[in-house]
Amino acid sequence: MSFFSDSQEKTKKFILLAVLLLFVLYWLIKEQWQIINIWSQILLFIFAYGLGLFLMLGDEKYLQKIYADELEKKILITRSPLFLLILPLLSIFMLSSTGSLAGMGLIMAINLVVIIEIWQLAPKQKVFNQYFLQGVKKQIALSEIKIIKMAVLIYFLLLLFLLR
Repeated sequence: MSFFSDSQEKTKKFILLAVLLLFVLYWLIKEQWQIINIWSQILLFIFAYGLGLFLMLGDEKYLQKIYADELEKKILITRSPLFLLILPLLSIFMLSSTGSLAGMGLIMAINLVVIIEIWQLAPKQKVFNQYFLQGVKKQIALSEIKIIKMAVLIYFLLLLFLLR
């Protein structure tokens, strides 16, 4: 069972690729188009970004089958409440303290997928609760989801500020 329509999936993939291109263009402009000097950094970032996309988008199709046998119902670990609570702390640490291009690419891809999915599922309260609040008894209302959407937008802008 898919939570997203085909058009939502296409939109998600388009946004993820467009953001990757913008990151690469930013680096090229920042280095005055000296691609010979930074091509290895760009390739490392693209590889890590791709790995982050595989972890997030592949969780539902491939990785979930590995750990599904031990669980009673379908749960996506990368959308679990615990993962989503730890992700901002890990992201801020990775972008502000480590300086690792691989870590930055991985973290930005993971965050971007989660943010796009939050915005896509926000109008559907029941689906939003099933997808992001697996195993939690309290259901959140549409008004609370709107607050979450705004908080996620501010959070992503903070991540972009830390990325520079």
